[in-house]
Amino acid sequence: DPDFIPAVVLITTLGGPLSLTLGSDETTRSSRLYRELVEGELAVYVNCSMEATIEPFVIDIAAMVWQDRTHEEVESAIDRVIASAVSHPVTADELARAKKQLIATLVYENERISGRALMLTLAHLVFGTELLRTYADRIAAVTADDVRRVAARLFDPRNRVVGRYVPNDES
Repeated sequence: DPDFIPAVVLITTLGGPLSLTLGSDETTRSSRLYRELVEGELAVYVNCSMEATIEPFVIDIAAMVWQDRTHEEVESAIDRVIASAVSHPVTADELARAKKQLIATLVYENERISGRALMLTLAHLVFGTELLRTYADRIAAVTADDVRRVAARLFDPRNRVVGRYVPNDES
C-alpha cells in the first residue's frame, strides 16, 4: 500500500516513533497525543501504534485515564487530536522530528540481532523485502500533505471501534 510509509510518519507524530516492526512502547513528549492527554492531565499514559497487517492498517490508541477524569473527556481529547491530524497538516518541525525519530529507531533496531530477525520476518511475510532497502529514503520523501491525506483516509469515523476497560466496584 503506497500509504504505508506516510501512515508510519502519521502515527509517529501522534504518539512517537514506530519501529519497522510497528511496535511503540513509549509515547514521546513531543507527540500530539502526549501533549493533549498527559500534559493536559487527562491521562496518566497514552500510546499510539499500528498493527503489522497487509491491509487495512489497524491503528491502536490507548490511554490510561486519571482517576478524577472520565472516559468521555479522554475520548473527546483523542477525537480533537485526530480531527487536527485530518484538518491541519503537520508542521515542518513535527515532520522533521518524526522522520529523525523513525530513522534513529531503524538504526537502533538493526543493532540487535533479534530486531533484525523480526524485521526480516515481517518484511518477508507482510511488507516485502524491498521495503527494508528503501525504508529510510521513503521516510525522507514523505510530505505534510501525504500525512494529512493518509490521516483523512485512516481516521474515517465509520471504521472506528472504541473499547473501554472499566474496573468493577469491587476493585
